[in-house]
Amino acid sequence: MLIVANVRERWSSHLACWLAVLVGVGLITATLTVHESARPAVQPRLSAATALVLPPQATGRGGSAEDRVPWNAAEAGALTDRLRAAPGVAAVVVDRAFYAQAVRDGRPVPDEGAAEAGHGWSSARLAPYRLLTGRGPEAADEVVVDRSLGVPAGARLTVNLTAGRTEFTVVGTVDGPGYYLSDAAAAQRDPGVRTIALLPAPDTPPAWPRPPVRPSATGRPWSPATAAPRSSPATSSTGASSAPR
Repeated sequence: MLIVANVRERWSSHLACWLAVLVGVGLITATLTVHESARPAVQPRLSAATALVLPPQATGRGGSAEDRVPWNAAEAGALTDRLRAAPGVAAVVVDRAFYAQAVRDGRPVPDEGAAEAGHGWSSARLAPYRLLTGRGPEAADEVVVDRSLGVPAGARLTVNLTAGRTEFTVVGTVDGPGYYLSDAAAAQRDPGVRTIALLPAPDTPPAWPRPPVRPSATGRPWSPATAAPRSSPATSSTGASSAPR
């Protein structure tokens, strides 16, 4: 009864206390939400990579991914050759991402990630995605698609690309999203190289998660300066030693 009487006489003070608690909880929740949203994140399809090597920024280090000037074929080839010799690197994969969207009954299949759904077949190693049926693409008119699309190996599929609708033969399915062309066909669709992924050697211990940039002894972001054909590329760490477009 004493508690009830106290609440009745000082209800405004109790209400103010509860409001203060609610406001405090709301501020803490909002702060944590902003903090988590601002943390660098690596796309799931690149989660198997040890590091991502990105081109220099076009407008300074603070620029967005769209500001990066892609390497041309010669620059990317020279860089990948040198990166393969780096300790702990089992493979170097040139990752390409371009617009691709399946078309059924004359209409595009809804896909929020269609803007970057097209890739070269080598990029499937970076998730990694498993080949469930069929084989990898070899010819320019062959494609491997997500099993959930419901198109079996051997079927014909229309895919809307930047250049227009193109007929492909589905030669395999994987357990992940995307449309995987042969590496040669992907290079024609997206000639500029914006991301080079490094796969770790089998004996390299995983250490995910890590900060997006591995600092050097001097406190500066690590970059294979001696490997770059021009200025030093940025490197995003995604694994043991690791966010492109």
